[in-house]
Amino acid sequence: MPSLYRALAHSPALLREFISMTATLRSETELDPKLRELAILGVAQSTGAATQWLAHLPLARAAGLTEEQIDGLAVWERHPAFSREERAVLRFAESVTRDVGASREAWDGVRTFLNERECVELTLTVGFYNMVSRFLETVDLDIDPEYALNRG
Repeated sequence: MPSLYRALAHSPALLREFISMTATLRSETELDPKLRELAILGVAQSTGAATQWLAHLPLARAAGLTEEQIDGLAVWERHPAFSREERAVLRFAESVTRDVGASREAWDGVRTFLNERECVELTLTVGFYNMVSRFLETVDLDIDPEYALNRG
């Protein structure tokens, strides 16, 4: 069991709801899984949440992110591995993470290719994983050994 779930187990009702929200975001949305994982890695990068970053690398790879994209996330604005849409998602995730709300430029960028439902799902995903990052960084959990293997 991941250390995050062990920590949340101190409040069983919150753990149950957390697992439910995570499952819903991952399997009951229309947002492209690649864009979802790109946004989550963008949040992890912006917040410095190493556990979140490492936990989501296999999910990102499974969703279709390439090693070139993962390696290029630190310089996503100028890295050639990202499409216009992927840059828009990263700009949105970074804007919401750093400024709490999305800038007009960030909103306009994702609205050019996402429908209203996908915009809602992207916003909730970014907000939820900001909460996860902040929880992980606040309680300072050790990185799970299986996540440490995801570095390579």
